[in-house]
Amino acid sequence: MAFQSGCCALRRQKELELEVLRGGIRGWEGEDLHTLGEILHMGSVAFGPDHRDRHLLLFPSTLLILSASQRMSAFIYEGKLPLSGITVIKLEDSEICKNAFEISGPMIERIVAQCQSKEDQGRWVSLLNQQINSVCKSSSSSGSGVSSPSTAPVLTTSPSVPSASSPTGSTKSQKPNSPAVGISNSTQAAKH
Repeated sequence: MAFQSGCCALRRQKELELEVLRGGIRGWEGEDLHTLGEILHMGSVAFGPDHRDRHLLLFPSTLLILSASQRMSAFIYEGKLPLSGITVIKLEDSEICKNAFEISGPMIERIVAQCQSKEDQGRWVSLLNQQINSVCKSSSSSGSGVSSPSTAPVLTTSPSVPSASSPTGSTKSQKPNSPAVGISNSTQAAKH
């Protein structure tokens, strides 16, 4: 039975990946999704104390954050994080959050992602850190060791993204009409 349910879960995962790649993503702007490379891992997590459902897609050098439309008929772009600009740590279980990990970086609000199980938490933390290390090694071996403004971490988000929350339920205040997480589009344009 466990083998069969594992196969069903893997098949559903692959179907979701195909749906994302073929069906498009509402609000997506920029390069074709295929330019990000192969999807290494995809899964569902909850963000913040109000448990907003998000889908994370791990690409070789990018973490893509999506939500699902209300009718679950489409994926909606929420943000894109270059792995070279983030740190991922496993969080200890508390009364407020279980099976969680934290994504942070100098240019983004802290994000707490809560997984459905310990196994999911361990898999996400392990895969993200492996890819972060891989990206950092390849960029340090190919570069001069001097970081340029074009390598600064950038999170682009849709304006509808609520502020990232800490596990204690507090949120960082945002300016009205500003993106909840990230930096301006002019910095994103400088990256390309």
